[in-house]
Amino acid sequence: MPWDGTFTGNSSKRADRPNWRSSSDYNIQFKPSDSDVKLAFHHICDWALLRDTWNRLVDDKHYATICCWLYAVGFDVKNTYHETGEPQTPVAIATQIMKGEDVYDVADADEVHTRITWSTWNLVEGPKEDTRSDDRGNFHDRFSNVRGGISESERADLTGPDRLYSIMSGLNLSQPIPLLKAIDLSKALMSVNRKAKVIKFREQMWTKASGGMKKCWRKNLQ
Repeated sequence: MPWDGTFTGNSSKRADRPNWRSSSDYNIQFKPSDSDVKLAFHHICDWALLRDTWNRLVDDKHYATICCWLYAVGFDVKNTYHETGEPQTPVAIATQIMKGEDVYDVADADEVHTRITWSTWNLVEGPKEDTRSDDRGNFHDRFSNVRGGISESERADLTGPDRLYSIMSGLNLSQPIPLLKAIDLSKALMSVNRKAKVIKFREQMWTKASGGMKKCWRKNLQ
């Protein structure tokens, strides 16, 4: 069945919805740090907000912004090919999405979904959410203001997803995205460091409360 370019998730799986995806469906190939602390990968810009914004852009046929997003998550603009031999570029993928065609011949839908929602520049490794007293759930999990453990260049990289969240969270996704807002989103996507790596667990970025509480970890903002 053709993929229409959108994806859904976090509800009951249904065989008639091949584009269903959950935030936990992906086997992301990041090796966890060697630590006694239970670790997880935290999204700076929330997974569900990324999903919903992407879907709205596809529905509204904001071609240029879709191209910018595909580029930002690592699809290169030239000399990149799918196993079928078809070009696997932002323009090639976005063009087929806009035409409503099956895009499996240019990029596997799972790969597109994974890159959109698990971009390395949008992830920070830290204590699991059930051990964090400051876990943000489905909201902005800002790390650019953490006091210790990150370099200035990493801090600059972390402001990219902060800016994306600021724009995305201000959109009314029940309505079409205005062109000027789509342009703002394109600019923000093109400003992220697409080659930034996941920031792995560093204890200096966190503080741990004493007393044996389960939710003992929080970001170091002191």
